Amino acid sequence: MAFFGDVFRVLLGGTTMMVIGCGTGGAGANGKPSEAALTSTKIEFTARYNIEQAILTVFQLDGFQESGRAPGRLRFMKVGDRESQALYGEWFVPGEVVEVEVMIREVEFGTHLVECKVTVQKGGIALPDRKGRFRTLMKRVKKLAGVL
Repeated sequence: MAFFGDVFRVLLGGTTMMVIGCGTGGAGANGKPSEAALTSTKIEFTARYNIEQAILTVFQLDGFQESGRAPGRLRFMKVGDRESQALYGEWFVPGEVVEVEVMIREVEFGTHLVECKVTVQKGGIALPDRKGRFRTLMKRVKKLAGVL
């Protein structure tokens, strides 16, 4: 009987380790966002294709135009005008250029880290980021990826 108790404890311990392993992860390649990322999200059990489609849909619906693509990377750009200011308020004023690079990488089996790097410029001068806006977009990406 002691043998079965030991096996059960080992199996239970392995399951616990597996659940913990699906968490936020450690530094660098272990699932932590890169230092340059403005915001990020982890998406589990969703195909990379569905994640890419969710990113394209969310950013294009928010007025961004796709400006480039490479494996695991999507680039978008948005130029501020009066219409953008009317829609987004002070977040996006005429003359601003927002460039976004979204990277997707698999950090564990079935788990992808989606990172968002943002550059905001006006007249060639880098401006402070607007982290809250991009957190909202990343939440939308995660939600949409789960239903595609």
